[in-house]
Amino acid sequence: CSSYLFNKSHSAAYALTAYQTAYLKANYPLEFYCALLNSNIDQEKTVEYMREAKRAGADISVPDIVRSRTNWTIDRDKNTLIAGMAMIRGVGKAKFISPTTCSCDGFKEFLEKNRKLNKQVCVNIVKAGCFEVSPLWAIDYIEWFKKKIQTEDTIKERVEYFTKKGDAKKIKEWNEKWQTIPEPPAEYDT
Repeated sequence: CSSYLFNKSHSAAYALTAYQTAYLKANYPLEFYCALLNSNIDQEKTVEYMREAKRAGADISVPDIVRSRTNWTIDRDKNTLIAGMAMIRGVGKAKFISPTTCSCDGFKEFLEKNRKLNKQVCVNIVKAGCFEVSPLWAIDYIEWFKKKIQTEDTIKERVEYFTKKGDAKKIKEWNEKWQTIPEPPAEYDT
């Protein structure tokens, strides 16, 4: 008789879990799918859960640089599940400061506020459609921006070094290199 007690207790626990899950899915679908998507790390299952959420009537938004957090969230006003930034390959739980808009100015603001953010992370965010800019232009702009930062840092470092040494000729020489930084690429459409 005791050999069946283990099975009976497990079947009762599974039945209770199934009942609670069905109740949440029926009465709180957005919260249910949001929790389900946040608990999953398998990409294939994520796609399956997203299809199921759409079938249940929820809208799904791509990651949005202004509204998205790290994980999935809910926009109750629009009855929408908003994909988290961690959904973007290579971004994961990277820390960054969000811009105020998704526009071209917001994109430039994002880069300025997140100067130390890895170049590939920036490119992946752009490719995911988080900004309302041409991805080709944005990638060129990121490339230019990273080179500009590197050049500026080198110039500052050298000017400080020669200032400490008191070498006015070298200071002037390095200060003139500010003019060698090229202009950013002009915005263009795809």
